[in-house]
Amino acid sequence: MSYNPNNPNGQATSANSAPVVIASNQSALRIADGTGNLLTSLADGAGSTGLSVAMTATNFIVSAANSTTAQLATTATFTGTIETIFNQQAISILVTTDQNGTLILNQYIDLAGTRKISAWTYTIVAGVPFSRCFVGNGNYFNLTFQNTSGSTTTTLNINTAYGTLPAASNLGNAPVSLDEVNGTAFSLGQKVSASSLPVVLASDQSPVPITGSQVAPTTVSWTSATTVNTASSISVTNLNTVSVTMSNTSTMTGGVLTFEVSPDSGTTWFAIAMARIDSYTVETTYTLSTVANRAWTSSVDAFTNFRVRLSTIIVGTGTATIKVAAQLFAIEPIITVGQATAASLQTTAAIASIAAGANLIGKVNVTTQTTGGATSFTLISAATTNGTNVKASAGVLYMLTATNNSATVAFLKMYNLSTAPTVGSSSVVLTFMIPANGGVMVPIPPTGITFSTGIAYALTGLPAGNDSTAVALNQIQLNGAYA
Repeated sequence: MSYNPNNPNGQATSANSAPVVIASNQSALRIADGTGNLLTSLADGAGSTGLSVAMTATNFIVSAANSTTAQLATTATFTGTIETIFNQQAISILVTTDQNGTLILNQYIDLAGTRKISAWTYTIVAGVPFSRCFVGNGNYFNLTFQNTSGSTTTTLNINTAYGTLPAASNLGNAPVSLDEVNGTAFSLGQKVSASSLPVVLASDQSPVPITGSQVAPTTVSWTSATTVNTASSISVTNLNTVSVTMSNTSTMTGGVLTFEVSPDSGTTWFAIAMARIDSYTVETTYTLSTVANRAWTSSVDAFTNFRVRLSTIIVGTGTATIKVAAQLFAIEPIITVGQATAASLQTTAAIASIAAGANLIGKVNVTTQTTGGATSFTLISAATTNGTNVKASAGVLYMLTATNNSATVAFLKMYNLSTAPTVGSSSVVLTFMIPANGGVMVPIPPTGITFSTGIAYALTGLPAGNDSTAVALNQIQLNGAYA
């Protein structure tokens, strides 16, 4: 083996060292620290040993480019320099200030800052320290801070550092971000469902208070000097209810207030009925008088504007103060029952008779009568077709039953005739089967079945209209009633 004298003695780089192979029976190599002290093994109690290692410091770099103690005038902005955060796990931001401000943290792919990958915005409150640690997953970073208060800062201090610190909140907790879902960013404030996070109310949630929206009321003061058609108008778009109050300070003997609504932002106006809250009165206008106070309310759903208009000039002294307000919650419907003539509210009329036809009457009590009821009829069959006329003129059938005590079915046939039918040839209007060893109760409406010429019947053995087969003696028991 040759030796190159150009290689120096002692430890050298790999390029200036000869390759060697540790022998298979090489004894353990002893390792010393930088001062020559040997590092001893540390038993772990499980048969294995390892070297004890102490970490005396964290790889931590303070950023001069994104830290400042320079004070900012109102609306002024500090902008840090874009710098690399390669090989850095986290970004630590500490901020104290006596003025409100907006802090923006930016991360980029490139040093020029043309490929920004994130911009996190935080509102800094005066006197409230900000201490957060963020994951640095970009290649480059800088921050900006703008003074959004009306005065110059006096205690602004922004401290930025990079290192192996875990991300943490002001309280030292691991942060939980609600800034995005699957890459979709969210901002503060009410949003549509597609841009909102789903939440579930706790099982023991106390009642959630709901507060209705109300626009600021408008107030006007009118006197006899106020010109006719002067109006107090408010917008009621997306509101449900309007309320009006009126107070006058002296005697007024004239002047008319008219209540109106518009569906088209005030182009067209319509009178609206307002209900007084102190009575059952509903009115579209009100005449000013000696009454000192009045109040009304009404629904204004689907309208855009409401107004009170002085449609007739005020007569008398003093001032009428009109206040108009609208709110979101709807009111219960106000139902007012009135009668044009008070004497007509209750009337007793003596009526001798009511003409026939489609005349209507009110509540009627029915009294039991011993005359004028339906007439009954009955039959036990002979060995014939039993053709019979029950009534020789127009009539109404109210009840009809039949029983059959044989093993052969039979058929009850009804005829609109003033005489007994010719069974087998007379026209049948109704046919009912009477089951063997059974019976039938013909369903008849309360008003009965009308026969315009007369009521007649027959009993046959077959259902056909032209059948004339006789039934047996005592086979059928028939009962009915007519008028």
